[in-house]
Amino acid sequence: MRNNSQDSTLERNYLEKYRFLIKEYEQVKNKTHPVHKKAMDFYKANDTCRKSFLKYYKKIIKERMGQLGHIDCHHLSKSIIRGENRRLYLVCIIDDYSRIAWAELIPDITSLTVMFAALKCLNILSDHYEIKFEEILSDNGPEFGIKTSQQKYNHPFERMLIELGIVHRHTKPYRPQTNGKVERFWRTLEDDLIRETDFDSLEELKEELLQYLYYYNHERPHQGIDGKKPIEMINLLPK
Repeated sequence: MRNNSQDSTLERNYLEKYRFLIKEYEQVKNKTHPVHKKAMDFYKANDTCRKSFLKYYKKIIKERMGQLGHIDCHHLSKSIIRGENRRLYLVCIIDDYSRIAWAELIPDITSLTVMFAALKCLNILSDHYEIKFEEILSDNGPEFGIKTSQQKYNHPFERMLIELGIVHRHTKPYRPQTNGKVERFWRTLEDDLIRETDFDSLEELKEELLQYLYYYNHERPHQGIDGKKPIEMINLLPK
């Protein structure tokens, strides 16, 4: 039987070892290192294996705020507004490192509507939490643009990311777990706020969502970040 405890300890040891080499490695990549001109020189000098280092490097770089954001749309029940029968949706962007999230309520998931909601999320995360994303990960839904498209400039969401200098990454088809952090946010939101609940009006739903987002980011401990609150992850960043 596989010993998962030993595996976790080994992974933590590698992460701690390689974390201190990241800055130096990126100097080599950017050709600004004062000594090492090639990556192989860097690996040899630090007595490390290229394959092992790159495996954990990909994990470590996703532990920086703004390195990667996850975006997704969520369908709400047609009866979420008491006495009404209409579709409403949520768009959410969540920071991979800190788990700080923001969501906006929208009436449809056309590409233009999703683009404007995503832009609002990005602006709020930037203005209030100083998160500026380098990459955004989405599924291949038409509202986000498919990976193989040759006309990205003509797609509202794709064009927005291009203009903002954000790299658009896509999940693998039929692998929703690749975007698991935002999927987990939806489950948490459903459990805490939405499931088996309806609201008197659209305005009440918006206000409850706003209050919940503050609670989620500032007050709710998160198991995925060792019981810390997302806002505390900002305070842990080196100055």
